[in-house]
Amino acid sequence: MKKLLIALLSLAVIVVSIVACGKNDDAGNSQGNTETSTNTNTNTSTETNTNTNTATDTNVNTGSESDTNTDTSTDTGVEIVPPVTEYDSEKVEESLKDDLTVFDSEDEFGVGGTMSDYITVTTVDVSKVASNARYTINEGGTYRITGTSSDGQIFIQAPDQEVILVLDNVSLTSKSFANPAIYAEDCSKVSIIIVGDNYLADNDTNDGEGAVIRVRSCNLTIDGKGTLNITAKAKHGISNTKEITINGGNFNITAPNQGIYGKLGLIVNAGRFNIEAGKSGLKSGDVEDLAVGNMQIKSGSFTLNVGSNGLNCNGTLSIFNGRIVINSTSGNGIDAADNVTISSGVLIIDSYKSAITTNANVVVSGSTNLKIEAKGNGISANDVKITTNGVVFIKTAPKYELATADTPADETKYVYVDNEYIVYDSNVHPASYTKYVLKDCHGIEADGTLTVSNGTIGVDSYQDAFNANNVEITGGKLVFATTKDAIDGASSVTISSAIIDVLASEKGIKSTNVQIDSGTISIITATDSIKAEKTTINGGRIYLFDKIDSGKTGTVTINNGTVLMITTTDNPQTTVGAAQYHSKLVENKAYGTAGMWIEIECGSEKILLQLTKDYSEKMTVYFTTSDLASEMTISLGTNDETNGFEAITKE
Repeated sequence: MKKLLIALLSLAVIVVSIVACGKNDDAGNSQGNTETSTNTNTNTSTETNTNTNTATDTNVNTGSESDTNTDTSTDTGVEIVPPVTEYDSEKVEESLKDDLTVFDSEDEFGVGGTMSDYITVTTVDVSKVASNARYTINEGGTYRITGTSSDGQIFIQAPDQEVILVLDNVSLTSKSFANPAIYAEDCSKVSIIIVGDNYLADNDTNDGEGAVIRVRSCNLTIDGKGTLNITAKAKHGISNTKEITINGGNFNITAPNQGIYGKLGLIVNAGRFNIEAGKSGLKSGDVEDLAVGNMQIKSGSFTLNVGSNGLNCNGTLSIFNGRIVINSTSGNGIDAADNVTISSGVLIIDSYKSAITTNANVVVSGSTNLKIEAKGNGISANDVKITTNGVVFIKTAPKYELATADTPADETKYVYVDNEYIVYDSNVHPASYTKYVLKDCHGIEADGTLTVSNGTIGVDSYQDAFNANNVEITGGKLVFATTKDAIDGASSVTISSAIIDVLASEKGIKSTNVQIDSGTISIITATDSIKAEKTTINGGRIYLFDKIDSGKTGTVTINNGTVLMITTTDNPQTTVGAAQYHSKLVENKAYGTAGMWIEIECGSEKILLQLTKDYSEKMTVYFTTSDLASEMTISLGTNDETNGFEAITKE
């Protein structure tokens, strides 16, 4: 796939550790009387402690300790990986490499299950049942199933009675029946206890709602510490027309349709699941039959390799804990009709479409760690709320689908030429060319409001990293790289108490109204750092490496905070409010070439930047206070690991 080239801004921020030269800007708690001895992530200051993880233990000496996971406003610095002139899809992953080790940990969730004593009423040795014969259970009680049969079936028909099956090292295949290996048609409840190693299979003539274990008209509970191997040739591995509850066990399931399917609900309290399914791994509810089935995963370990959706829920989906790994070759990772709530656990999703999608809301909270790779949206919902204190990493890639007669004319069309998707041009490409449309592949897309208040969030997206009607960021560490916009909030974007690094984007923040109250923000863009009709900055440390664009009739108001902006333009947007822009012109005809470094020094605080393209005439550095501008020293020079920064010329 051809990488999209983007014209990155001329500067790559390596370290940002500037404060207003000891001034107290009272920037929404993001400024303070900061002493010159700092513990920041800079490699140029004389009194520093270099850290790799910028989200942790980054403290300012203000007389008290502070943790940036809970109060990012005291941060004095942001470590940023230098961009290159070509969009680098590994940029965010490299920046967060230490944070992402959480996904490498070994599975910590056991098999679960209980093995309480049971009284065996009847022992059924399937090897002693005639071939091509069915063993029928028509009375409630406990039945121990053992032995080996290549052609048989356990059939349960005990109205208003509970039947307990203890699968004790049984191997049973149903060949002659157009029905499952275990079939419960009428009873009050069926419970299955797994002991030892068990193998169940059906045949490819299994019809209807067929499954290797098929239950109708009664609830199904599965428990135990043994292993259940299921090979389905017709449809599902395990299915029930009512609800399924699983309390433990090892499950290895191969099925052409659903791995486990509870039509009226599915609850997993524990267990280990390895499922290969042609459709969904776990499914609850049914859209076609209008059956609402909620899904709850309270714990367990899941490896779901599926053709369609990993978790498919026609209802509310709740994940309380567990380790869930989903690989979907043609569908979504998680697809729900109602709210999706993830309270804790580790989720790793690789999907052909969206990783998590619902028409309702998504909440990621607690200590959830979520890693997504998708050829669609990472998360797609009405409202999205992220409050986790863990790591959320999202990476999206482009997905092109055939354009149809119904494809809107204003959507960009592509053609596939020489193993590359390129923009269709009627002057170059004949009308006979097959046309494609680029599907949405945002990091997070919310029709309503996208809220982030905590956690380490990394988004490496082919389209917008955040795309929503309203974006509210009140905390956390966020790192973005995208070929489009880092944060696109159609109506509003509000930011406070967060660390935000935009490593590469077309526009940094785009909205009708942008309000920044506090935090540390650094934005590297190809065009505008901020594009909005109304931009209000009430505080924070904000480093912009292109202009704020408010259009012809918009406004930019800076009431407080430290704002530094470097552009090639003669003037920034008109600014009103308590703070005004002041500038220094850097004449660098002789030295302003790509690869050179610029150092901006104010007392003991420094910013070290690298040029990524040649400057033919000038570069202008804008500040929000005249004192800051007058006390600054700007130097051009070289920088390497051995000698550090060495000035060639000084302004």
